[in-house]
Amino acid sequence: YRRPGSLYVSGHETPLLSDEGVTQGDNSAMGLYASSMMPLLTNLMLQSDDNIYKFLKQIWYADDAAAGGKLEDMARWWSMLCKHGPTYGYYPKASKSWIIVKPHYLDEAKRLFPDLNITDIGRKYLGSFIGTEEGKEKYVEDKIEEWANDIGELSKIASREPQVAYAAYIYGLSKRWNYVCRTTPQISHLLKKLEYKIRESFIPALLDRVFSCTDTCRRIFALPAREGGLSIYDISESCDGEYQNSCRMTERLTEAIYNQDSEYYDDMDALYQIKSDISTERVAFYKEKRQELYETLSDLEKLQLDLAAEKGASSWLTALPLKSYGFLLNKQEFSDAICLRYNLKLKNTATSCACGEMNTINHSLICKKGGYVSFRHNSLCKVTAELLTPLCKDVVLE
Repeated sequence: YRRPGSLYVSGHETPLLSDEGVTQGDNSAMGLYASSMMPLLTNLMLQSDDNIYKFLKQIWYADDAAAGGKLEDMARWWSMLCKHGPTYGYYPKASKSWIIVKPHYLDEAKRLFPDLNITDIGRKYLGSFIGTEEGKEKYVEDKIEEWANDIGELSKIASREPQVAYAAYIYGLSKRWNYVCRTTPQISHLLKKLEYKIRESFIPALLDRVFSCTDTCRRIFALPAREGGLSIYDISESCDGEYQNSCRMTERLTEAIYNQDSEYYDDMDALYQIKSDISTERVAFYKEKRQELYETLSDLEKLQLDLAAEKGASSWLTALPLKSYGFLLNKQEFSDAICLRYNLKLKNTATSCACGEMNTINHSLICKKGGYVSFRHNSLCKVTAELLTPLCKDVVLE
């Protein structure tokens, strides 16, 4: 940070000078930030003549500095940061800095911080929100609007590539609101709109059919895949619990920040135990949900849910759609697999079989006139031949 870094290109002796600093995504970035910021933090502590840090709490995340306390103490801290920061290559920018105050301190804040942005409503901080309830709700509603638009776009993709869209939702998009739920309290009522979008837009697109998702179907799909569901959770039911779990995991770190403990270290055994307890409680939570649902199902629906929850029955669903490994299913294959999993009617199938019986899924799989018996036999022969070909000579399919 004191001088540009030297980048050497193969075949050239003169280096390129780079002012970019740490590369985004570098695993060592946070450690480098911590090492480079600690001398500045230590200097700020030593420069305090009246020990303002008894009341002022500062916290740094990479190069994002934040502090909380009385306005007079904050003004002295800001002054010292602006004075000593450039010595260590840290240049605070007033135009990018914000002061969050209570309404009755707004005039005093404007007097002490004439160059900084000031708000009595609140402001986004590290992916969550600090401020009033109204400001928090406005922030979350804006995020929900953004996520709902993303779900709409993903639903369009699901109409063409449902398996890819499902994987993108499970392993990507859903993680966005999971983070907000873990860092922002009491927002379950706001997430109902997001749940409605998932229920009425994404799930029908995923199943390749126009229908109103019933309460029973939604409760099944909200179960983990290992319990027979689709892992499309109803986040409005679990967000408050996720916030409490996050507080449990970060309790010691929160105390260290509040006490300004400069010698904090993670107790990995304690964190592992808390994480294990949370995982156990989460499993118990969904088992209880499943049992409550199970009691309302018919005998056929119970059997269907039991079969979907058997060991290995969901491995095709949770696998990433990697084409090179043969895990990618086309639109019809994925839609049919979901229909078979939940005993839904297959699309574009005849009502009656050629033998005169009703053409149900079970009948189509056992009727000798339909061809599926031969298809299964030929499929086994083909797989066996593919496995034997590298090992044996003259493997032939009859």
